[in-house]
Amino acid sequence: MAEEEHKSEKKSCRVIPYWCILSASLFVFSLALYFFARNNTYFTEKIYAEKIYRVLSVVLNNVTGIFPFSVIEIIILLLPAALILIAYLTAGRMGKEAPVLKKTAAVIVRYIGIAAFLASEYILLCGINYYRMSFAESYDIPIREHTADEFYEMCLDLARRTTQAREEVTELDDEGAVDTGLGKYALAKRVAKEFNRLSEEYPLINGHTARPKPLLLSRPMSYTHITGIYMPFTVEANVDADLPETELIPYMAHEMAHVSGFMREDEANYIAYLACSKSEDPTVRYCGLLFAFDYAVGKFYSRVVSKDDSYYDEYREIYAQISDDVWKDENRIYEYWEQFEESAVSEAADRTNDAYLKMNGQSDGTRSYGRMVDLLLGEYDMKK
Repeated sequence: MAEEEHKSEKKSCRVIPYWCILSASLFVFSLALYFFARNNTYFTEKIYAEKIYRVLSVVLNNVTGIFPFSVIEIIILLLPAALILIAYLTAGRMGKEAPVLKKTAAVIVRYIGIAAFLASEYILLCGINYYRMSFAESYDIPIREHTADEFYEMCLDLARRTTQAREEVTELDDEGAVDTGLGKYALAKRVAKEFNRLSEEYPLINGHTARPKPLLLSRPMSYTHITGIYMPFTVEANVDADLPETELIPYMAHEMAHVSGFMREDEANYIAYLACSKSEDPTVRYCGLLFAFDYAVGKFYSRVVSKDDSYYDEYREIYAQISDDVWKDENRIYEYWEQFEESAVSEAADRTNDAYLKMNGQSDGTRSYGRMVDLLLGEYDMKK
């Protein structure tokens, strides 16, 4: 009995527990895999993204998908209390006679072990996929330099398609703007259904992705100008649920594209557009087209008009193609974001996101979102 108590006491006093060693080993392995994947596109795409990640993401995404709320949001809110509890329990197990330095070391080691595990999760469920084959390569979408006139024609085509799609929408509020009347959770299920249908045409897209999660702290998130975030730790698509539905619908699909393994922002934007614009649901289809239209016209201005003001008339002509009903939705979006004018919070969030994207191989940072138009132009070439 005395010997068992001695072993128990010795175990409770261990500064470095076995799980911390395993966590550190997993981190070293995942880091080595990450650097290997950066220089081996075939492995990253064919072995990792299409097989290993797909299995891991389906399992974890569907486990957390049981809950309609964001599991990671709850974890983050409880994290400070959890860290304090870990420190308290660890110090308690060390015994009153253990030196303070030993207790402190034991707590720090456990924090490092948790951090190493989370870093491994990030690498395995997010970081590696930044280096997979591009969506354009996988589906033979031609990417090339386009003339200003070609860009203009594509924008005109989008304007016309967007206006036509708006005419089919019947889900409107009293002011005539798009409003499904659904709660955010019901809308998330609807978008998930439309997104997963896309996998029939594009098999690389995961057709078993759980619905996106509206965040409880959506209003504070709007101040950062971040519309959604993919969390690899729980493999969840999280969205700012306060957005006007014309934005919320495609941004839900955008985050689901990340869950499906497409981490580059331009590709996630384009996949969101595809999922919505190919939908049989008139409201979802229109929102996808409006999403693409806004990105395309914004880039037409920055790439063409701002450098050659002789194209300003063409820029005005593009907007002349959209109907008054489309303008109602555009005004609703403008009025929403007017509440959250540029602030220190949004600027800091933008700089952080920009640095994060550059760190993961997207050299133009937050501007990579707008590269969606290169895919739109490639799609337009294929239709001509």
